[in-house]
Amino acid sequence: MGILERRIRERQRRVEEILEGAKRIFSTKGFTNTTMNDIADSSELSRRTVYLYFNSKEQVSLAITAAALKELSQIFGRIAKEEGTAFERLGHIIEAYQDMMAEDQAKFQFFVSFTENARSVPKDCEEFVSCEQSLLTIEHIIANLLQQGLAEGSLQFSEDPKYLAALLTFMVHSLAAASISYKGIFSNFDDTFITSLFTGSLQIIKQYVQPKQRQEP
Repeated sequence: MGILERRIRERQRRVEEILEGAKRIFSTKGFTNTTMNDIADSSELSRRTVYLYFNSKEQVSLAITAAALKELSQIFGRIAKEEGTAFERLGHIIEAYQDMMAEDQAKFQFFVSFTENARSVPKDCEEFVSCEQSLLTIEHIIANLLQQGLAEGSLQFSEDPKYLAALLTFMVHSLAAASISYKGIFSNFDDTFITSLFTGSLQIIKQYVQPKQRQEP
């Protein structure tokens, strides 16, 4: 292994340690009450080391969001290439959202503060650019599926596919943010209930684009 490759791997390892530590402490103390010192302690790294990679907790949070969005875009890309109708593949994409939400809510909770954090970092920073690219990729994948479904008859809608894809993506991420933000406010909003709300909302979206079944005479 060359020196450059070793440095790249070391950087990736450090970044992963910081992000995992940040997810733990954000989940425990909340974003507002967390400091860079807290992130360093949770990551078992020095404050100086953390600042080598990130300038602020907003940038750390954005990096977590970027990783989640990149993972989603890769999963959706694989699903889009599967066999089946566009409606079936869109259903699999919704299931992928549900699975990630159920398995690791920490990834989704950073959508809550995404907009505010995005305003706090330079628009050319790596984390912001990554988020933007992944969102565009997700919208492109969904728009293509919508167009395919409209052509084959497995989907039915009147909006422009690109607009509808952007709208659906915005709605899903907003649902994730809203459902998580209620956690801890009301006693009945536990993890199971939050997941059920998110799942139910996705099913409504899915039904919106599905053609109505014809009644047999």
